[in-house]
Amino acid sequence: MCPTHGTCVPGLGYHDAAAATGGAQLDLCSADWVDYFEDILDTSVNEAEDTFVLLGEPLEDSIVVRVNGMEVYDWVYDEEQNAVVFDAGSEPQPEAEIVVEYDEAGAC
Repeated sequence: MCPTHGTCVPGLGYHDAAAATGGAQLDLCSADWVDYFEDILDTSVNEAEDTFVLLGEPLEDSIVVRVNGMEVYDWVYDEEQNAVVFDAGSEPQPEAEIVVEYDEAGAC
């Protein structure tokens, strides 16, 4: 229950979802949201991403990365994260289109 209003109920999976996606865990019952908005803006405004998690398990030699339609080579495949990670200083701009193509490893 929300101590301030008495009508809040805990959401299911909220904290797990926030933790899994790097999201913020904020108290919706807080009387002062100023700090929350500052945190949200700080994490969302024009930060370049360097890691792009893949949906499938790729054959590493088949990975092709394109940024805004042009093939790029300044990245590595991180098997532990199953992600393409751009080299420091080579991160695509926030509004760039990133396409990662690959053949999926099949089960025998």
